Amino acid sequence: IFAFTIVVVLRQVTALLDNASLNRRLALSNATLEVRTELLSERLMQEQNAANVDFLTGTLSRRAIEAELERLTAPLSPDRLALGGVDLDGLKVINDRDGHAVGDQMLRLVGMALSMDGAIVGRIGGDEFVLVAGNLAQEATIAEMATRLIEIVGRPCRAGDELVKVAA
Repeated sequence: IFAFTIVVVLRQVTALLDNASLNRRLALSNATLEVRTELLSERLMQEQNAANVDFLTGTLSRRAIEAELERLTAPLSPDRLALGGVDLDGLKVINDRDGHAVGDQMLRLVGMALSMDGAIVGRIGGDEFVLVAGNLAQEATIAEMATRLIEIVGRPCRAGDELVKVAA
């Protein structure tokens, strides 16, 4: 009976040690999964952000602008929402004459300048931007905004060592 008791006790001790080892491995596996899940979540957020932001100008992408339009048109009446397009004239000349690095810098500068007016700005094509402004009370406000945007885009900008200018 004594030998049987020792065998039973040894089996229980072995089982406890095995359980402790399994618990440690399980805890390590859970911690690893939590870290991987967090990394995947961060990467997903980065990819979603990349899909919503134009990589060159930092403005919204076409897809993000479409989503913003849907969001803004739901609660607002059409007379309180302004949608404007800016097509840059002269960018091809800058790219051909000064190189694409200067043209890209010009696109970044125009994107920043347009964003400063408080509108939602997106780049929808090579040299095309769209602006969305909500809560505009009067047509005069829309006309003033359009005039300001044409003036902002038409200002000469320093891109690298060059002073360049496009028109809208």
